[in-house]
Amino acid sequence: MKKLLYIVLCIGGISAANAGDCDWATITPPDDAKYKYFVARVYSEESISDAQIKAEQEINNQICRLFGAETITTTEYYADETSASGTSRTNERCVGVKLEQFIKERTGDERVGNEYVACVQYRYAQSAYRAEFERIKNQSAKTSTVFNETSGDTNCVGAPVQITTTPSGAGIYLNGKYRGDTPLKIGNVCRGKYTLKLTHDNYETVEQQLIVPTNNNKVAITLKRATKTITISADDSRAHIKVNGRDIGRTPVDYKAKLGETIEIEASADGVQTAIQRIKVDRFSDEKIKISLDKNPVKLDFSGWLRQNPGWDIFVDGDQIGATTTITPDENHSLRFTKDGFRTIRDTYSHRPTDNIVYFDKTYPIVPVKSMARTNGTEFVFLPGIGATYTFAKINESDANNIGVNIEPVALRLRADVVYARLAAGYNTGKFSTNGINIKSGIYGDLNLGVNIGDYFSAFGITGIERLNIVRPEINDKNFSGDKSNVYYGLGVEYNMTHMPFSIRLSYTTSSIDLWNDFYVAKNNVRMHKIGLSFHLNWSALSRIIQ
Repeated sequence: MKKLLYIVLCIGGISAANAGDCDWATITPPDDAKYKYFVARVYSEESISDAQIKAEQEINNQICRLFGAETITTTEYYADETSASGTSRTNERCVGVKLEQFIKERTGDERVGNEYVACVQYRYAQSAYRAEFERIKNQSAKTSTVFNETSGDTNCVGAPVQITTTPSGAGIYLNGKYRGDTPLKIGNVCRGKYTLKLTHDNYETVEQQLIVPTNNNKVAITLKRATKTITISADDSRAHIKVNGRDIGRTPVDYKAKLGETIEIEASADGVQTAIQRIKVDRFSDEKIKISLDKNPVKLDFSGWLRQNPGWDIFVDGDQIGATTTITPDENHSLRFTKDGFRTIRDTYSHRPTDNIVYFDKTYPIVPVKSMARTNGTEFVFLPGIGATYTFAKINESDANNIGVNIEPVALRLRADVVYARLAAGYNTGKFSTNGINIKSGIYGDLNLGVNIGDYFSAFGITGIERLNIVRPEINDKNFSGDKSNVYYGLGVEYNMTHMPFSIRLSYTTSSIDLWNDFYVAKNNVRMHKIGLSFHLNWSALSRIIQ
């Protein structure tokens, strides 16, 4: 069988070639009284020229579907923008279709991320379309067909039957019995009524009544491509779905696909990487397709914020950054802003996916805080405080210990360069007893002298006087109890918090208590030790914070 092969020509007169973006190519203009319109918009990962060839091929496929024409596969070689050797492409061409007054109206191309987009629009004169439709119809009627043949029934009076389908290759069943594939000539079919059933992969099954003999004993049926509804979704609810370059809506969306065709599904949204998936649709392919979209990192720019707030250091998720960074979208990220002399700012931040640069513009109250730590100059401050003291001693070979609270309402501190000096007075509630002897601490006062170590630490020596109340057993009606002043001495360190009006003191002191007398014999001296931990408030620093 001979058939003419005409290739759709895509080089007709161009009435308006508009280079530029392809936003206009998402909707095909409706047909009017003069013209039918065809629009294609396709993607390529290779080059602009590859996308343009694909766009022209899509127009060609639309023409094939318009006329219901059979297709053949051809291989074509073309030069590639990105390859010196060029590329071979396999195309489908329409059999028996030629075009007149088929004119290219508009073209365009653009770069979208790492992909190339090309678009094209044609118009086809309605009069030329009708003429070509009639020509193909008449040509098909004149075309001779090579039939499969079978003798049929030989023991009855009947008639020959000739069955053809477009496309050919359909299985023929008469009353459920398989007789062959179209095109088929059955030499004799017994007279009567039959149920004729035609089946073909990817086409709808046809079932109708056949009466033999029939008019000219010829049956010609055009099969209708079977369809399948596919539900397409993406894991981002904002994604738009395109099928073969046409936007069909926002996820999830249903698409009626023809069986046997390969569809190209594209899912895209602001802030995510465009995903493309190609699927061959048949009776066994999935009816639900879900496309995963990878989120693009959000580009976060602090340059404007730093111009408004110079000198600040910025930390994102614990890492110090410069003026820009990237963050994962839709997740909380910790922010920290620091600057000497100011209170640290802490916040959390998140942003939806986006392809645009995000300029950070949040504002915060800037609170200056003078650090208590000093390395130069002179600072004289009032630091009342409170703490705990652990006291332990040995009396007559017996251990005695106690934890007490010390309150220090008076404390004056001088820091002048490396010199440290402090004068304090307070009250200690410590009390311990053993062997009938009770010793209770009371009012105390001390002087500390030392050095400043860096910005935060001071080390010093301690000397002071403490009032003790001592109660001892009576011997021979003699009472040896009473108050006693006791000298103590020791060492200590102090840590000054950088941006808070507090200091922490750790001290160790020891003293010797004389319990000797003529009537009561004890150790000549009781060695008493104290370890103290206290917190002190810097009123001048607190007043600056309040202000």
